[in-house]
Amino acid sequence: MIVAITDVAGSARKSILAALLSMMQKQAGRQIVLVDNDPQHWSLRLEKNRNDHTQFPRVDVRAISGKGMQPELENLGCRFQDIVIDTESRDSMGTRAALDAADKAIVVVDGAQLDSDKCDQLIRRLMMARIDNPLLRIVLVLDNTDKLVQGAMARVHHCLTALAPIKLCKLTLSTLVLSDHSDLSDAGVISASTAKINAAQQNDLQVLWQEVFAMPKSA
Repeated sequence: MIVAITDVAGSARKSILAALLSMMQKQAGRQIVLVDNDPQHWSLRLEKNRNDHTQFPRVDVRAISGKGMQPELENLGCRFQDIVIDTESRDSMGTRAALDAADKAIVVVDGAQLDSDKCDQLIRRLMMARIDNPLLRIVLVLDNTDKLVQGAMARVHHCLTALAPIKLCKLTLSTLVLSDHSDLSDAGVISASTAKINAAQQNDLQVLWQEVFAMPKSA
């Protein structure tokens, strides 16, 4: 399975989520690789600076540029059972290749990122992805539950469902900390962001992990 993770405006939130889901899938016994296509290379930095591996195992992380995305995904698909892609937030060659190849796309959204222009850009990106990849399933992840975010998600949901038969799941992660830190490059902050997860956060992550990686039941 290929899972692409993106957001609206660019932050470390999606990279933290990509790392956590990859670690959970690795812990479940799957052969998984995390592809870092973000210009800031948060996924590489998160994994490199982790110093607590008692809760989650190490994950193989590869940095891949936009031009090399498509052929590299084909190569990795022969070696790994699952691929998680931490994509750029903007519309780019790498993001398009990731969404074209993905089975599921996770979009992390919070109120601070949303304005009318960015919401329109997100809708256009996802609509184009669904046209090029009709089987793509989109999972919207809210890292808070304020009315602004819920209203924006309702707008995105309405626009995307106009392209039937689109599959869309809205999932609120009210307790998962996906904080954006200005000093995230500090090893201690990265370790705390990725490795120390309380029971409530673990439950929310488990729900999302099952939604994203659950295999379809055979007929």
